[in-house]
Amino acid sequence: MTCTPSHKTLLILNEAHRKIGLQPDADNCLQIAVSFDGSWLTRGHKSLIGIGAVIDILTDLVIDTHVLSLHCQICATTGAKIKKEKSNNYEQWLQEHKESGSCTINFGGVSGMMEVEAATILWARSVEKFRLKYTTFVGDGDSKAYNKVCDLAPYGPDVEIEKEECLNHVGKRMGAALRNVVSDCSKRGITLGGRGSGRLTANAIRKLSIYYTHGIRSHDTAAEMKKAILASLHHCYSTDEHPQHSYCLSGLDSWCYFKKGLARHQFVFGHKKESIHLKILIASQAPHAHL
Repeated sequence: MTCTPSHKTLLILNEAHRKIGLQPDADNCLQIAVSFDGSWLTRGHKSLIGIGAVIDILTDLVIDTHVLSLHCQICATTGAKIKKEKSNNYEQWLQEHKESGSCTINFGGVSGMMEVEAATILWARSVEKFRLKYTTFVGDGDSKAYNKVCDLAPYGPDVEIEKEECLNHVGKRMGAALRNVVSDCSKRGITLGGRGSGRLTANAIRKLSIYYTHGIRSHDTAAEMKKAILASLHHCYSTDEHPQHSYCLSGLDSWCYFKKGLARHQFVFGHKKESIHLKILIASQAPHAHL
């Protein structure tokens, strides 16, 4: 089951890429960057229905989708009734049902592999359907779908498909890592979460994840990203007794109120009570705590 984009959508997509200087290759195809992800009707990787979608990075337009199903309502009702009452006729009915095209079951694996199967189908038909080659794969950290697409080599052995990480998923993994730190430390009798000032609460984890993502998104080099991330972390656990703003941007235009105050020749007090306590750093360096 597929959802085909309109002719107008494809015209907009092609025009947008040509405006930035992208020209068709020797096969008269545009090589573009797309994001891919899968979703399921229900959680827990036991869903009977899943979907994979390819979205153009430049225009945010949905190029192609594919729905995979382990369920057919006709099979579950009419088929089950025929199988129970007239078991001898069931195989013939099932064959005719499938040949008619009315059976919605189009996948025979486990639900967790629907995303991988959808990716291979979408990449395999991109040239024939749209004259497009998805040569940059932007996705989450799970590389199963990407590896399968590379094994498929839909555009031939000479066309490499590059993998880029989705920054939003990178930020989510940081949040998950911090929650794991809280859980691991709790098992060893170290309390980081809970209520009260200085705790690594759910809200504090959310803020750190946002700052972490922003530090990557707003800088071009790895060194700049690292400095921005360290600045946000040190800024968050800074206190009046132990200011930790050495990584923060200096000057009157700084986002850091402390550095802005120093630029005005003022020493700033009044760090927020919810500043994360220094013990978060100790915990992050403890055994079994992975950030």
